[in-house]
Amino acid sequence: MKKLLTEWRKFVKEDKAAHIEGITKKIASLENEIERAEEAKENMEQSAIDPYSEEMTQGNLMDIRATPQYTEVQDRLYAMNEKLDLLQQQLEQLQQDFPGDLPRG
Repeated sequence: MKKLLTEWRKFVKEDKAAHIEGITKKIASLENEIERAEEAKENMEQSAIDPYSEEMTQGNLMDIRATPQYTEVQDRLYAMNEKLDLLQQQLEQLQQDFPGDLPRG
């Protein structure tokens, strides 16, 4: 019985370590994807700049921000940031000695 408990603890620790590693990789990947989406959004906004007229720049920005492409990037960024927050909460909880149930999204 003692051997069974020892093996079970070892299995749980290995499973927990694998889960932590998996979440860490997901966080890194998601951070890279967020960075690319933010760059795409910035590039869209940079294309609105009119060096000769602040009014034209503001009008161009309003036009760009009303496009479906810009809205899609904004929505995607929001969803990715929500997922990132959830993964970070899960990682923090998993790193505790007794993590309990992980938050779900």
